[in-house]
Amino acid sequence: ESLKNRKLFLATACGGSQFDRLDKAKNDAEVARFMPVLEVLGEMKSVGLIICPARGKPEMGLKELREDFVKNTGRRLAEKAAKCGTTIVLEPLQRAETPFLRQVADGAKMAQEIGPGCTVMGDFWHMTWEETSDMGAFISAGKYLQHVHVASRKNRNIPGTDGEADNYVEGFRGLKMIGYDKYVSFECGCPEDREAPITAALQLLREQWEQA
Repeated sequence: ESLKNRKLFLATACGGSQFDRLDKAKNDAEVARFMPVLEVLGEMKSVGLIICPARGKPEMGLKELREDFVKNTGRRLAEKAAKCGTTIVLEPLQRAETPFLRQVADGAKMAQEIGPGCTVMGDFWHMTWEETSDMGAFISAGKYLQHVHVASRKNRNIPGTDGEADNYVEGFRGLKMIGYDKYVSFECGCPEDREAPITAALQLLREQWEQA
């Protein structure tokens, strides 16, 4: 109700998720926990619910985890999301956080296998450590790319606060090549004096988008 008639839009939602347990009942409970969330996101016209299938060291073997997520837990969530008019958005993390899903292309392949209601996102912070090419990563996702996160590339702060390291031109070029028309959102730390860094970040991203 609060969003009606306002220039605000709920792009995505995210929260802790874990679908790598050996106990099937626990994975089923995790699926059930997100079903009402997907209903709400559908009502609010969100582009999706960000899902990280595993964090830390998975209880399942990686092959078993992938098969179960693609054919069972992830598929059930995707089917529910599609019925609600939204998606689940797979987020590749970096190797310090998970050994399971670390590259955008892998997430896109899983989304393709799962079917309608499943998409993937790219996070410039994670991509800094896991991708050899930002542009290549986004091109590999193609039509399955649903969302993008951005942060400074050394300290995960406001874009621009890490100087020359904060270059997103190649990635933006990839987004343009696939006709990406959704959101690039900040997921980063923010200093107490927010106004100047955020204003500078917006200017930087606009300039780099034009350069791309």
